[in-house]
Formats: sequence, structure tokens, C-alpha cells
Amino acid sequence: MGDDLPTAGLPMQEILQQGLRDLGAGELDTEPALWLRIAAPRLASAGISALQPYADEPGELNLELQLFGKLRQRYKTRSEAFAHYKSLQVELSSLANAADARAARVREKQQLG
Repeated sequence: MGDDLPTAGLPMQEILQQGLRDLGAGELDTEPALWLRIAAPRLASAGISALQPYADEPGELNLELQLFGKLRQRYKTRSEAFAHYKSLQVELSSLANAADARAARVREKQQLG
């Protein structure tokens, strides 16, 4: 997409905006930044251009392990950390689906004139 996809109203607004701020400040290893780096290929292809530098970043598994390590430090048990991780994965998928759908609508409007 040529123009940046508007992100207002997409799911996970708090994590999305915090992650974009963190990445913009060069803070690559915060929880929100790690989530966005994991989802960067899909979100960048939907038109969130701020994530383009991370779209071809190798090592998604390493990013996920790094993120899980941070969650593990925050929660008392491994199962609590894993449950939070899995719920955020579902939300991240929802964000990516919503961004894809919005990008498709934007392209359709552009084609119609």
C-alpha cells in the first residue's frame, strides 16, 4: 500500500500504540515492541509502514522466546505466563485480521475512485 494504514479503532490499541512508540524510540525489547516485531510481516503488508523495517527480521521464534521470558518474569507460574501469552496471541491475530480487512477496504475505495 502506498499510504500508511490508519490504526485508530483497530484492536489492541494500547499495545499497538505503545509498541509503535517503543520502536520509534529504539526500544526493541519491550513487551509491546516484541509483539509488534513478531506481527510485523503481516501488519506491514497491511500498510502499517512503521513496521516495515521489522517485516523481514529473521528469528520470529527467538522473538517469541524473548517475549515469553519477559512474561515469565512477571507471572508467578509458567502456566500463568503461558495463558497470558496465548491470550495475547489471539488478540494479535485479531489485530492482524482487522488490519488486513481495513487495508482491503482502503484498496477497494481507491480503485472505485
